Amino acid sequence: MNKYLFMVFIILGLIQLLLIMIINIIRFIYIIYILFFTNETEVRNSPLNKAATFISQTILCFKGICGVGIGIGSIGGTLMFADEIIKSSGRSPFFMPLVGQNMDKIFTNLGYHKMDNIEQLSREIHNLNDQILNSPLSAEVKNKIIINNSNILSEIKNSKILSEIKNIDKK
Repeated sequence: MNKYLFMVFIILGLIQLLLIMIINIIRFIYIIYILFFTNETEVRNSPLNKAATFISQTILCFKGICGVGIGIGSIGGTLMFADEIIKSSGRSPFFMPLVGQNMDKIFTNLGYHKMDNIEQLSREIHNLNDQILNSPLSAEVKNKIIINNSNILSEIKNSKILSEIKNIDKK
């Protein structure tokens, strides 16, 4: 019985989510229409015509952005929640890798390049060092671990530089 009730709630929730998405899309299109294709936000017969018009357009724009942002945030949270449920059942996540691939394509098309693996590793080692510094370990152990992490990172950087030099020499 619980299984069927759960499925009914999931279906009703997805229908409501779809309706809210459709309403927000229509609102967003309507706000874009008002801002760019009509004169409804234009203020006339005022000593501050341009400033008042700009303020009214800005308020309308924020109203539209907030409305769409709430929907996008809700959808994102739902997808992350679904992925956590999928992970807890022992399966690999589905939604966030898909979102990540699409965001990667968008950022690549906009000209943002991926972070180098060594840069990413360096950030992770620095975060790890920060966690070690805040841990209850003794100062001597903390220093040894941090020095070891720094040595590992410098070795990786040196090996990358050497491999790049070898690649240059081959050309």
